[in-house]
Amino acid sequence: MTATASAIGTGAAFKTLTPGVISLAPLIAGVVAQSAAIAAFPLGGMAGAWWYGVFPARPDPQLIALCAVALITVFALVSTFAGLITDPLQSLLGIHCWRLRRLVRALSTPGGQLAAPEHGMARAGDLADMAVNLKRFWTG
Repeated sequence: MTATASAIGTGAAFKTLTPGVISLAPLIAGVVAQSAAIAAFPLGGMAGAWWYGVFPARPDPQLIALCAVALITVFALVSTFAGLITDPLQSLLGIHCWRLRRLVRALSTPGGQLAAPEHGMARAGDLADMAVNLKRFWTG
């Protein structure tokens, strides 16, 4: 959930929907390609900024793949250590006690089912990421 929220927040900085790393990688690669193209423009940075403002640079598939791998690595590290921040916050808000009571109630009820909507929300983020990527693929 933390990684999905981070991806959506990063995408918001680009004013677009990025529910996952796969939809965020082309945006980051585009920024890198644009910056590199402006810096390498033969008539200088100011003329390069104007030129590539009119004709934006397109990132290579290799650059997109490299950005995706880098983002996956960063988001994996963020997800690994996210509990250091979110667990005390959940404890402070009483979410841990609420979830524990829900687990005990489900286990003590004969035939009780434990519904975990958090996992469904995470998968919904993954499905939204796939939908955004399919839309971008088909529309160009």
